[in-house]
Amino acid sequence: HAQGGNNSVLLLWDLPIAKYLSSVNGYRIYRIQNNERILVKEINDRNAYSATVDGLDNSTEYKFAVTSFNSVQESGYAYTVDITPETKAKPVPPVLSVQVN
Repeated sequence: HAQGGNNSVLLLWDLPIAKYLSSVNGYRIYRIQNNERILVKEINDRNAYSATVDGLDNSTEYKFAVTSFNSVQESGYAYTVDITPETKAKPVPPVLSVQVN
């Protein structure tokens, strides 16, 4: 998932299931451009599930992908996300809270 901000994007992903989480060292964020992947950020925290990429141009579409890695290998990525940073970012939908009495 992704959310565009002012000259930035917030990327969010699901953590691996608990069975595999202990074998993950961290995550790599790639920008996909001209069918090439460019490493933009490495996160050395297996429990991370989001990251912000700054320094982007507003009104320009970007494509990103996230992989997980450990000391031996790196995963592939199954999905890419297209996102366009904007001066006025779209608000995040509110979370519905239900109270049961």
